Amino acid sequence: MIYVLSGLLAGLYAAMVIGFWRDVRRFGKWKETIGREVHMFAMDGVSIYAALMVAYFAANDWYGFTLPLFSQGQLMSWQATLLAVACAVTSLSIGYFNGRERFLTPTYAGRREATLRFLASRQIIEAAEVAHALKVMQQHEARQAAGRTIEAEAREVGK
Repeated sequence: MIYVLSGLLAGLYAAMVIGFWRDVRRFGKWKETIGREVHMFAMDGVSIYAALMVAYFAANDWYGFTLPLFSQGQLMSWQATLLAVACAVTSLSIGYFNGRERFLTPTYAGRREATLRFLASRQIIEAAEVAHALKVMQQHEARQAAGRTIEAEAREVGK
């Protein structure tokens, strides 16, 4: 029963994350978002991996299923349960800290709205950064134009 509960919680969060990135791709902002938000994408990947590990530990306990990658063999029931719960908590913790404002309304329409809000906020931030950079560049050019001009023919005069 604990596997089902922890698997449902981690699975629902993983479904929201996967849906978010599918919506980003559907809106045509995949490459630009991945280029800027590499850390967020990587943390979402780690969270999905932890959610999948809940299913792996359940299969290990119930059916004795093991992957060749993990050479230790079948775990004891309490070990598999502890690791499954730890993976579910890890997945949800990463989700809480990494995607707090992306998943305020976990419905189909709410996820799409969150995706649009996320993409719009990134564009607003980028526009503000570009405006600030242009302002600084114009101030720098104005300072250079107002500076003193040294003539090549001028001679130094001592006091």
